[in-house]
Amino acid sequence: MNQTREGTDLFSRPVTALPGVAGRRAALLRRLGITTWFDLLTWFPRDFEDWSMLTPLTELIDGEDQTFVARVVRKPAVTRRGRLSIIRTILRDDAQAVAAVWFNQTWLVDRLKVDQWYIFRGRITRSGATFSVQNPAFEPWDPQKESSYGIRPIYPLTEGLSQGVLRRLIQTVIPRLIGQIPEPLPDRIRRRHKLCAV
Repeated sequence: MNQTREGTDLFSRPVTALPGVAGRRAALLRRLGITTWFDLLTWFPRDFEDWSMLTPLTELIDGEDQTFVARVVRKPAVTRRGRLSIIRTILRDDAQAVAAVWFNQTWLVDRLKVDQWYIFRGRITRSGATFSVQNPAFEPWDPQKESSYGIRPIYPLTEGLSQGVLRRLIQTVIPRLIGQIPEPLPDRIRRRHKLCAV
């Protein structure tokens, strides 16, 4: 596949051309060495996490990273210890409750609404009969979109930049660049090993 001039231009387009990338966010991306769309395209995941396997709260396992659906039953409370801020709330499904805690993420208070259902993923900790989850990722739960909560990439980050933001930026540029990527393998190699093209 020949790389077009348009493709070259898109590869070198700055990340600041994307919606929501300016100022501090652009600086955080620069800290990772991401300044162009090509940098985003080649910012490969370090791991993946499975949001498709939902675990009832009664079946949570100590020490495991697990995904579950629960509603917020207590208004999140913020406490401070010096420079450390702690958010605490209680999550519940139809049979069980779990305590949730986040550190230094006070902006999450406004995103967690009492009596709203969310899908959470995080490391489970058990103390006696009590379960808790620390710093879980979450988003609103929509049972009509259950199939969309699948395998998700985990990217290397820097402090102040979230997985959600980086995933959104990468998903924005992939459709624009995927047809412009030159095929690195010669035809004869691909035919011999029955490999698909880019």
